[in-house]
Amino acid sequence: MGGRWRLLAPQLVLAVCGVLQPAQALYFLLGKVVPRRCFVEERPEETVLQIRTRFLDYAEGRGLEIEVSPFDAAAGGGWGGGGGGRPAARTGRTGRAATVKPVQYSVTEAVSTYEYEVPESGEYGICVGVKGAAPAGAWRVELEISLGQDDEYYEQQAEKNNLDAVQVQLERLSDRVIAILNEADYMKEKEVDFHKTSVQMNYTALWWPMVQMTILVVAGIFQVQYLKSFFKKRKLI
Repeated sequence: MGGRWRLLAPQLVLAVCGVLQPAQALYFLLGKVVPRRCFVEERPEETVLQIRTRFLDYAEGRGLEIEVSPFDAAAGGGWGGGGGGRPAARTGRTGRAATVKPVQYSVTEAVSTYEYEVPESGEYGICVGVKGAAPAGAWRVELEISLGQDDEYYEQQAEKNNLDAVQVQLERLSDRVIAILNEADYMKEKEVDFHKTSVQMNYTALWWPMVQMTILVVAGIFQVQYLKSFFKKRKLI
């Protein structure tokens, strides 16, 4: 038993330090001036996002819609909560846009939770907008984005597999450790890509001045030869 806990100790420390952080809610207004706000999340594949909305001015007949799409697939106006429109397009990852399709959720309650599993690593735009005609006033909305499965999922797992409280917590921590390792692998891949880009830039910075100097020397030689032939024809030398 002691050996098992010694093996689990590093995982528990990682889980507590890296994942057990309270999710922060984003508060904003939607209305005729700004009917849609977008935010960007960058996550590795197979990451589960819990998207929770609290519609503070909910009433019957009022609704919102949430759209999750690849950040480089969306085109249009501003993003990051600064205004309406959809996340602006970025170049360099156009292939992902063709395979990952936008997912839409309809918000028809005061408090709603939606689960989205990231299909491919990268940046995703999460947009919240007014469903239908924009109101004359402003609607207050809270958006909370957290990682991992919710409590209901683990309750269902405990009931399905006859797990006690300790086993459920161990499964929860195991899932979080897997998420941390997945995030670390993704960051490592980004670091490798950044290193390749840096090496390419250094290579370009090294050879481009040499090419410029070569062009200047060749141009100078041709200019000298031309002037010599010109002066000889004019019998000036």
